Amino acid sequence: MFKKATKAQAKARLLFSGASGSGKTTAALTVAAQLGKRIAFIDTEAGSASLYADRFNFDVLEMGPPYAPERFIEAIEAAESAGYEVIVIDSITHEWSGPGGCLDIKTKMGDRFQDWAKVTPRHDRFIQAMMRSKAHIIATVRAKQGYSMDEKGKVQKSGMDPQQRDGIDFEFTVCWNINAQHMAEAQKDRTRLFDGKPEVITAETGERLAKWLSAGEVAAPVAEPEPVDTK
Repeated sequence: MFKKATKAQAKARLLFSGASGSGKTTAALTVAAQLGKRIAFIDTEAGSASLYADRFNFDVLEMGPPYAPERFIEAIEAAESAGYEVIVIDSITHEWSGPGGCLDIKTKMGDRFQDWAKVTPRHDRFIQAMMRSKAHIIATVRAKQGYSMDEKGKVQKSGMDPQQRDGIDFEFTVCWNINAQHMAEAQKDRTRLFDGKPEVITAETGERLAKWLSAGEVAAPVAEPEPVDTK
């Protein structure tokens, strides 16, 4: 039943979180360039990816609303079928809170608690499409200032909150938060390469990741998930 655990080769599952202008897109493309030569870029940020075309080599799909989970899944599957080695999604915030995204879908259903029973499987299927992809996945997510209340009832700042469903960081191998000075701090790091070491994302960051991901035994194929009824 049990066998000795060994590290297997893996595909990147990376998340960059930050406010507008923090450098999420640049960081994502910088790392992507070290993970593969063929990069597919899913751009939900009004065509902003093309501003970086003079610095990085990638193909882009500009996606406008509605941002239904199924459209992201379709884009991921199309990139896989076309043989892209790396898929960048900038940003996954729109799948959750953009026009036609999960929160909008629930609102249009009547915004009742029981409507989550129909919306959540659609969101989960999008997450699984990223996690089971044969390509490296690098996603960005918008972040906003978070607030909390201390024991005296005083409201205080409590870091930056990703604009996605709670717990989104659980799904990724490394999750960075990038501040206004472009310093990236790994809030979660299963590789143990970056935890507690704030730094600017460079090509060397991608090189270290590529080395870690390629080390170990060849991973076994991942079983296809059961279809999800979205009716």
